[in-house]
Amino acid sequence: MTNGVKKAMEKFYASKKAQELPKIKKKKSKSTELTEEQIQNRVVTAMRKLGLFVFHTPLNAGGRADAIQASRYKRMGALRGTPDLVVLNAPVEHKGVFWEIKKPKGRISPEQVDFMEKASALGWLCICCKGLQPNLDALEIIYGKQAGTREEIIESLRKTEGVHIVGQLLQ
Repeated sequence: MTNGVKKAMEKFYASKKAQELPKIKKKKSKSTELTEEQIQNRVVTAMRKLGLFVFHTPLNAGGRADAIQASRYKRMGALRGTPDLVVLNAPVEHKGVFWEIKKPKGRISPEQVDFMEKASALGWLCICCKGLQPNLDALEIIYGKQAGTREEIIESLRKTEGVHIVGQLLQ
């Protein structure tokens, strides 16, 4: 060891900082709330167990991508506001389902509302579900054994807390 290092060590050990006990760091409390990704993973698993043809639309049309990548995505056909999931198994009198998943306090963006309103006008059922249980409830209402007519499905979805239907209905 050189003299410089020895002097630095002696100076440190003589200081107040070396005499104090280390501060105990508070552990960050892990939230019991599921992330949007965890909710989506569980919902997709439940959908696949029912034999539904579902896929995730990992489009990023400018939200988090840099400007060059966003421009490329747009030229390739990406649209802002595309919902998380597309279910091609069509419920009664619909072409399929566009399904947006949010955490319980999540908000649907204006771009998502716009996309879903346009898709709804073309005959798609468009829903946004906030939290795991509302997603599972909606899945049961739309594809469960008790699924009824289009009107019954829509009425049940409207009554379910955390489930929001987006777009034109019953025209």
